[in-house]
Amino acid sequence: MLPSSEQSASAPITVAVQVLPGSSARLRLRYQVRNDSADVLFLVNQFWTNILADGHFETMPNLVNVQLLADRVVVGKAVVPVPDDTEVERHYTPCLTRVAPHNYYEETVDLPLPLSPFTWYRGRPMRSSPVVLPLYFELGYVAVSSEKDALVPPVATTHGPAHHLDIEPENQSLIRVGPILPEIAVFSAR
Repeated sequence: MLPSSEQSASAPITVAVQVLPGSSARLRLRYQVRNDSADVLFLVNQFWTNILADGHFETMPNLVNVQLLADRVVVGKAVVPVPDDTEVERHYTPCLTRVAPHNYYEETVDLPLPLSPFTWYRGRPMRSSPVVLPLYFELGYVAVSSEKDALVPPVATTHGPAHHLDIEPENQSLIRVGPILPEIAVFSAR
């Protein structure tokens, strides 16, 4: 797979995504976020699977949403809506990474290929009929004024400090970058 990059700017955030060289069995994506504003940004990017006895969130850095759409596959870190046919007591909200005004954040994720559709509510892996579609990246974030920054509670995770706040999907901002690659293999039941 050849290195590729794509960038999107949407006030108050700039996101650059690059496909890193790797094996044909893995997709390595690096994304960099630049906070271009005077507000604090909280990235919705630290997926967790459990809260341990000591109160730490057990975060999984390589866990992402993989959404198979009609014309693309979107890899992302954001709050997704609860599907209409699913009942939950509480919606799932990832932990948050704080990015101070005029600062950067960078993360690399490593995903097995072909990609397998996944959201917190649709986690059954598919293992047949891969299709090839353009690859996009999506990131959720919340902008908070410096005065309200302290109201977003810090939490401890198995990968360092973070924050956590229940966020409804419609209360986050989304930025989508792409196509990052013209085609990527993704499992499909279609």
